[in-house]
Amino acid sequence: MRKEAVAEPARDPDRYLVQRDGIFYYHRRMPAKMVGIDDRGRFIRKSLGTDERRLARAMRDKLEDADKTLWAVLLCGGETRSALDQYRDAVRRAEAMGVSYLSNGQVAGFQNVDSILKRVEALERVQAAPAVADALLGGVQVPPVKVSKAFDLYADEIMAHEVAGKSQSQRRMWKKVKQRAVNNFVALVGDKPIGDVTREDGLTFYRFWLKRIAPPPDIGAATHSASAGNRDLGNMRDLYRRYFAHLGEEQKGTPFDDLRFSERGKRRRKRPSFEPKWITDQIMRPGALASLDAQARRCVLALIETGTRPSEICNLDETVIFLDSTHPVKTADVYPAAMRT
Repeated sequence: MRKEAVAEPARDPDRYLVQRDGIFYYHRRMPAKMVGIDDRGRFIRKSLGTDERRLARAMRDKLEDADKTLWAVLLCGGETRSALDQYRDAVRRAEAMGVSYLSNGQVAGFQNVDSILKRVEALERVQAAPAVADALLGGVQVPPVKVSKAFDLYADEIMAHEVAGKSQSQRRMWKKVKQRAVNNFVALVGDKPIGDVTREDGLTFYRFWLKRIAPPPDIGAATHSASAGNRDLGNMRDLYRRYFAHLGEEQKGTPFDDLRFSERGKRRRKRPSFEPKWITDQIMRPGALASLDAQARRCVLALIETGTRPSEICNLDETVIFLDSTHPVKTADVYPAAMRT
């Protein structure tokens, strides 16, 4: 007899979140099994610095993951994961202990003795497993990860919050455009570790597009627009910057900084607007929308009322509607800057 699958109970979307004076806090009780091992107190409480519920949930997830990783190592120690996973775990452990992850060279180079003492004191608050000591004192180095693999992490995890409100079709198009930049770059310079990408590689990619945007007269006419090249350069710049920021590595710049083509003189096609009389005579005419179902009719009326694009209305779902907020409808585009903090 085949056993029926038992559905797991839904998790509380607002677990470990409390709100004080409008600001959300990460607030959870220390698990009983960690008492005496993790000495951060009976309760863990940290301000998330935002009054936006969706942003608070995303920040809560990071802190919850950091605590889970820290406690797993404190209880059993040992590492059997890949080099990249070990490095990312080290970053999370450091965050859970209230400090940012730095390499051992950066820790040793501190001019401020108090900063070093803060990390040593953090070790004294727990029964420090070697993995925790490595996390606080920078004993885990950034592993070599190829550009293609870095893009997988970028698309599936780093930017997950930015595509959360998009439809399947929109997600597919979003990834397709960025994947094109990676494919072009890898085909040109090879699938090298992203940390080994140099300024010369960036310039090689720039020249690749330059030949297509502004070729010498003896080669022929341009085959692509400046915006196409800028899009690829911008996507590689964003991948590089966000990937290392996600790992907790401080980056002063990228190999693609200040590489851009001028788009001056580009003609922007202006879409003609609908005349009010045409709308009332054609769309608002009694019975004009009778062939549409109720949902489609509401979409048409919302487009007329708000001026939004069809994709913004048709792809709207309950995950981006907040009736208790001053801005009831919010898309993923609202959050990118804040979510990076």
